[in-house]
Amino acid sequence: MLITDIQQLLISPVLLQSVLLLLLPLEDLVTLYMHYISAALLVSAELFSRHYVFMELMDSTPLVEESDKDISSVAHLQRHIVALVLHILIAKSVSLLLDLNGTAKRVTLAVYTVPIMARLAKIPPVHLEAFHKFSTAITVLWAAYYSLGSLPRLLAYLRRSYRSLAHVLFDKGLADAVVEVWQYVYMKPLLLSFWCVLLTAQLYTYYHHQNPLTSSTVVAPVSGTEWYLVLLYAVSEICASPFSLLACSIAVSLNVLGSKRLSTGQDLKQAGTGEAITMALLSLQTGLVDLTMPQRVGAMSIILFIVVGSLLQSMHDIVEPILLALSASHTYAVARHARVLALCTFLFVFPLYMTIFLCRMFEVDFWTLVVVSTCALTSVQVLGALTVYALFLYDAMQKESGWESLDDMVYIARGITRALEFIVALLVVGAGIRESMLLSSEGRPLSWLNGTVLAVHCYYNVYQRLQSGWNSFLLRRDAARKIHSLPCATAQQLDSRAHDVCAICYMEMKSARVTPCGHLFHATCLKKWLYVQDRCPLCATKVTTVKSEEAAERIEGAEEWLAPGQQMNTSEEHSVSSARRDCRLASGEQTDIPTS
Repeated sequence: MLITDIQQLLISPVLLQSVLLLLLPLEDLVTLYMHYISAALLVSAELFSRHYVFMELMDSTPLVEESDKDISSVAHLQRHIVALVLHILIAKSVSLLLDLNGTAKRVTLAVYTVPIMARLAKIPPVHLEAFHKFSTAITVLWAAYYSLGSLPRLLAYLRRSYRSLAHVLFDKGLADAVVEVWQYVYMKPLLLSFWCVLLTAQLYTYYHHQNPLTSSTVVAPVSGTEWYLVLLYAVSEICASPFSLLACSIAVSLNVLGSKRLSTGQDLKQAGTGEAITMALLSLQTGLVDLTMPQRVGAMSIILFIVVGSLLQSMHDIVEPILLALSASHTYAVARHARVLALCTFLFVFPLYMTIFLCRMFEVDFWTLVVVSTCALTSVQVLGALTVYALFLYDAMQKESGWESLDDMVYIARGITRALEFIVALLVVGAGIRESMLLSSEGRPLSWLNGTVLAVHCYYNVYQRLQSGWNSFLLRRDAARKIHSLPCATAQQLDSRAHDVCAICYMEMKSARVTPCGHLFHATCLKKWLYVQDRCPLCATKVTTVKSEEAAERIEGAEEWLAPGQQMNTSEEHSVSSARRDCRLASGEQTDIPTS
């Protein structure tokens, strides 16, 4: 019982000190280490002085010959010089580490030279023990004086740290305060270094086929296999404690950050954080630390596949806007296009390879299907982005008139992509429900993590996708109805505004639609505008479906512009016939209205 209490008393300060070391910033951490090194040097000076006194007492015993007792001999003189130089170097090092000012403080640190000076003054060795104790007492008093003198600075530092932390908590909240403290302290590089040392030691152990703890030769667990399996086995084996697991998550986040920067060429400060949190949560849920080695390798492989799938998805989210902006900017730099297309090709092929590899390597269950669906969705989304990229390039080639059906074709391409995503999400939900029913029929308890993931997947990937797609379809259908109900501008209306341009695209209007507020726009431009909002771009009047009476008035207005007996030209006949068609549409005579 006493031994247990002593162990707890020893472990508690060590844990507290470890936490403080992890939370201190770099500058304060260096200062703390300087004090530790100084304390170690003073302790070593005391031990060396005690050893010096012991050797002098041994030489003064009657067993030693008289010729060896002479302090002027070469051996004795060498011992005195070495001890004197060593204590002076220790005093100088401590004064430099602690940045001491004042000659008195520096000279006091060399107090362990007093026994040496006494011996050189031919004082008998029996009195050296008293000189050693005197030097130790002076050193302890000096350390106490230095500690008391540093106490006001320590309290001021703690007060400043408390005020800074309280200020961050009050202004930014708890979550942002935790993020800022995490960025301020030097924990991430420290944990990364710790993880690299563990991994190097584990790989070294595999290379020499020897257990470093028991010094017994063991068979390499992955001898003769591929390098990535060796690396996977090593990473799994070092995740045996919460600290090593946290360090592994930090290493994963930094690898993700480096991969995104290398692939996109952008400075992404917060990249990798989501992947690290995902890995930590999955590791805690699966009990990765408590698993034995074969099971830990399997769990780690699934977790890493999930992290890689998340990485590929986030890389696609970054690359897609760059790809579309590059195709719409009419930039013909081959190198830029080739780089982005090469990355898109990788994002299309590698997830498919991961899907095939996972299906061959593991039994397809709910978690495997989640990873496979993520990889498949990434490939589908990349294919959809490449299709839209090709459509934009084709539109850029139509320099004179442009491609009026571009918006509809882009909508169709993206609609097909969203439909495939929705189908994959439904398959995952169906597989999750099926696995839950099988577990219930076998009498096994359901995992709360599986249920949580399934519920989140249903809400975000099924319900929200369905709602977003349906709302988009309704907006486009309503916009198409409004556009077809608006009358076309007549030739006189266009001639009267010959120097006017479309307020949306700033291009000349050879044909236009007339809004209820009397403004003219290109039909294609106005339709795109109505996809976003249902108000006029100029006066913000709500654009509604034109009734049959209003369309008839516009027809009569167009016909009254003609003089008696004057015949309509081709454009005027087209305008009036278009207005009549709009009148029929408004009155419900024609119902086959396109929805795109």
